[in-house]
Amino acid sequence: MSIERQGGENMKINLTETVAELGVNKNDTEEYTRALSDTLRGYIHSTREEQGLSQRALATKAGITQKAISTYENGLTVISLPSLFKIMAVLGIEVTISIPEVVENEQ
Repeated sequence: MSIERQGGENMKINLTETVAELGVNKNDTEEYTRALSDTLRGYIHSTREEQGLSQRALATKAGITQKAISTYENGLTVISLPSLFKIMAVLGIEVTISIPEVVENEQ
């Protein structure tokens, strides 16, 4: 996985590289989006637990609801960008996501 520690507790995650390592077809928008979402869910859950935070504690610090954290971690909803930024700031994670160029099929 493409994770690097940046001194102290901060961590950098390059989701584009991580998803590419999974062999996901970037031209399959649905598959690519699902892989990004699944990868984010995993990082949120594992980092939250590594830091000893409950869902409620993370939610309180991020200014969102515990139910939102639960639904993200369980894959019931796709995380919004504002919520993602809030959660990652609390967890001390910098996320890089590149939007791949999609090759359209000519018909």
